[in-house]
Amino acid sequence: VTGMGRPADAKAPFVLQTTTREGSSREILARRVVLAFGRRGTPRKLQAPVAPAFANHVHYSLADAHSFAGARTLVIGLGDVAMEAAIALAHQPNTQVTVAYRGAGFRRGKQRNIDELRRLGARNRALLLFQTEVARIEADGVVLTREGNEQKQAFDAVFVMVGNLPPWPLLESMGVHRAKASAQPAA
Repeated sequence: VTGMGRPADAKAPFVLQTTTREGSSREILARRVVLAFGRRGTPRKLQAPVAPAFANHVHYSLADAHSFAGARTLVIGLGDVAMEAAIALAHQPNTQVTVAYRGAGFRRGKQRNIDELRRLGARNRALLLFQTEVARIEADGVVLTREGNEQKQAFDAVFVMVGNLPPWPLLESMGVHRAKASAQPAA
């Protein structure tokens, strides 16, 4: 799809301008267009300075928990993706898992993730630090702020799991525009 618009007078309210694999233009009329890009987008970046020497140890996804076996890990965030990463890491041998979350406790997420993370915390497989934020990441440790106090801790890997930004700039560059906030259904 190279562009999308609304025709002035047509039964189908959308016209999609496409290009076929062979390179020819094609126009498609549609009553509805569904953009199914899911909840993924560009990961939200950590809003704290990161020392260049530690930048390769900051991750925004977890593909293989086993490769972090035996590591000291910090998971930032407490949504489902963060909890699932912490759970996967905690099941690796000799892995230390710390979860830092700026809120006072669990606010959302699947109950099974919350229950498992609580169990792991009770068994000392995961340390849950509520009301904790990352002040900065230095070459030799992560400075956490909790109740106004800073404390530096050493970690081998930091996982930033604080959500994603939808690809609106890309979609808008293709002519897709968001509906007004009042017209969107409640989430």
